[in-house]
Amino acid sequence: MEELPSRSRRLDLTGIPPGAVRRALVWSSSASGIVHRGLPSPWITVVVPFGETVVPVGIPDTGGHRVQEFRTLVGGLHDRSVLLPQDRPQAGLQLDLHPLAARALLGLPAGEIHGRVLALTDLDWPELAPELIAGLPADVVRDQILAGVRARLVAAQAPSPELTEAFRLVVAGHGRLRMPQVADLVGWSRRRLTERMRFETGLGAKELSRIARFTAAVADARTGRALADIAHRRGYADQAHLSRDWRDLAGCSPREWLGAEAPLFSSRPEPVDGSRLTA
Repeated sequence: MEELPSRSRRLDLTGIPPGAVRRALVWSSSASGIVHRGLPSPWITVVVPFGETVVPVGIPDTGGHRVQEFRTLVGGLHDRSVLLPQDRPQAGLQLDLHPLAARALLGLPAGEIHGRVLALTDLDWPELAPELIAGLPADVVRDQILAGVRARLVAAQAPSPELTEAFRLVVAGHGRLRMPQVADLVGWSRRRLTERMRFETGLGAKELSRIARFTAAVADARTGRALADIAHRRGYADQAHLSRDWRDLAGCSPREWLGAEAPLFSSRPEPVDGSRLTA
């Protein structure tokens, strides 16, 4: 799930193993009357609002979206956009996590929260219960969360190096590598790669590749690049192919998305390459 539309500031991740947390940022938003689309991405999203802030989320459901409010939330990998209504001032901390770090940070494989949005307190973060953090200053909540991330990662067993490398190849290559190539490069069969990737992340290798390509296309669109150029650059058959894939994953056409989201682009920090996870 992509970040909330906001003004944001990236945080220092010193002491956290490279790649486990792709990005950590403090965000704030005074927007109202808009609905932001949280697009599918290769990363798990954790949001901890500050103070009494509540984040409403439209979760994909049969026939549409059902809205649920969260005091803290974690969004697993998904292949449909979630809706984030902006109807009140909001502020908080967002972490984008490597899905193979989910066992260490959340206490379960990312595959178990695929397509779901849950409260952090439903997982392995009891210290982030809303009643415990509601009255704390924002910097205290921020430091407490980052300290918890560091402690969990230090104590954790490293994930499979073959699966870690396969994930890196798919995401860093923006989905351009074919699955037989990825499997050969890590020394696994295609079947084993698909099964292990699906179990650990909730997405098969081919599905992850599709979302990695889409994520790269979204990044291109934010720069103002023409859709036909994006389609060619990212390996789509043509612009129509890009538009079909975009509509399927985002729930709207590229032009509809650009019209709604373009005013928010300038306030967002550029992502860094967090595809490599090391122990």
